[in-house]
Amino acid sequence: LDFSHGLYARETRWRWASASGRLADGTSLGLNLVEGHNDGPEGENALWLDGRIVPLGPARFQFDHRRPDAPWTITTADGRVALRFEPEGVRTQRLDLGLLASSYLQPIGVFSGVVRDAAGAEHRVEALPGVTEDHRSRW
Repeated sequence: LDFSHGLYARETRWRWASASGRLADGTSLGLNLVEGHNDGPEGENALWLDGRIVPLGPARFQFDHRRPDAPWTITTADGRVALRFEPEGVRTQRLDLGLLASSYLQPIGVFSGVVRDAAGAEHRVEALPGVTEDHRSRW
């Protein structure tokens, strides 16, 4: 189940990324990033390093909508996240029921790049499993 504290506009679009695992040094890492929904000061973007949460700034997703299986670039405005996402498979669904419509793609793959903790220390990310999403809907 997916719960949100947001109220969606009639036409909504968002991008999302989630990942979790361990870095090469054994540090546990969790990541949640969203663009296009709850982008305000109380956003949902966060990094967890060994259970300590690091709030993140607004996220930016760059990818080719025609080729969702090509690499994605995901960054945050505060410079704490600079990741490349390599899709290994893509789940898609398109529905058009007139009043209601949804265009959904969800690649699964691995993240590589850099994240920075609350003190600004850099942590290398290599082949961290995760998922991204691009969703457009009309309710």
